[in-house]
Amino acid sequence: LDTPAKIYYKYEGVSPSGSHKPNTAVPQAYYNKQEGVKRLTTETGAGQWGSALAFAGSIFGLEIDVYMVKISFDQKPYRRALMESFGARCVASPYWEQSRTPDGGKGLIGSGGGWLGKYLEQLDPATIGAVPAMNIGSKLAPELASRKVPISTVRSLNNYQLQKDNRYRAISETRLDTLHALYKTPNSNPDMDQLFGGAFQAALDGSIAVQEAHAAYTPAVTYPDTNLAEDLLLLAEGIHFNQDLKVGHVAIGGFDTHANQLAEHGALLLEFSEAVAAFWADIAAHGHQDEVVIMTWSEFGRRPDSNASGGTDHGSAGPTFLFGNQVIGGLYGEPASLTDLDKKNLKFTTDFRSVYATVLVKWLGAPAEEILGGRYPTIPVLA
Repeated sequence: LDTPAKIYYKYEGVSPSGSHKPNTAVPQAYYNKQEGVKRLTTETGAGQWGSALAFAGSIFGLEIDVYMVKISFDQKPYRRALMESFGARCVASPYWEQSRTPDGGKGLIGSGGGWLGKYLEQLDPATIGAVPAMNIGSKLAPELASRKVPISTVRSLNNYQLQKDNRYRAISETRLDTLHALYKTPNSNPDMDQLFGGAFQAALDGSIAVQEAHAAYTPAVTYPDTNLAEDLLLLAEGIHFNQDLKVGHVAIGGFDTHANQLAEHGALLLEFSEAVAAFWADIAAHGHQDEVVIMTWSEFGRRPDSNASGGTDHGSAGPTFLFGNQVIGGLYGEPASLTDLDKKNLKFTTDFRSVYATVLVKWLGAPAEEILGGRYPTIPVLA
């Protein structure tokens, strides 16, 4: 700049909460401690302020309750894990919705993890490999949320690896060694060591396993040129090369058809059908047809009446499909009535948790009552 000015750069990358907010949280916790306060309650959006106050509370021995915006609570499980590693209690807000419907019909995340995440947690840690579950998408599915088991979330093969800077190719291995050392550096909080060090190593191991599987795999069929088919191909690779893989998760959006449902719904079902057909033919050709059960679900159904835009609005009931050689085909539950409604909603005749319980008990061999937090009757859909 050709001036005598001094420029000071404040680096916050090593802040325990990942932001500047401890600058405010620590003094607040300190002065409350001096006044004899034992518990602080706060709110947080994405979780940065909640993490900062949880960190401050851990320093001064305060109990911290954090009410986190529900969408962030669902989508950012590792932010919750960070707060909880500092000893805070993190609760979804609004809480009444969580209490009334434990998971919105989807993940059962209200009591510390998703139902599939809790399934993975009860497995013997010695038998869990680098990739016990594959979550293919840009964010972790709520049903896979876990405080203990690292879940590989793969947005794309190119992104699911340590990104190299072409400017520094000659020292790429040194940079990797430095990352290892950084995440293995002990601090005063063992839970933090486990959270950061374990998450880094799990992500690295998972990335290597996924990349190696992709490089070695040859699909037996041609997959459609759709996002869902591409995701299922990635999952097929994981099934073929990873004997420790217990759960795979993919998603297809667009079914929230408030308008133009007739055309859009048909196109979505065609994409779904073609992608699943290719996936099943592929895993069968590789000899895995007796090792896989496919299950579909959604967080909400549709109402039977059309709206003014040629679509339907959110409803309380919807279908669930199961596919596989071990599935006993048929319709389970009563056919939905289009006239006997509950406040314009279809009446469901099968509790979705009974479907979850059936998959847990009959297919995964897991304690459904412990995982779901209640006893739900199973359905004779799996041999």
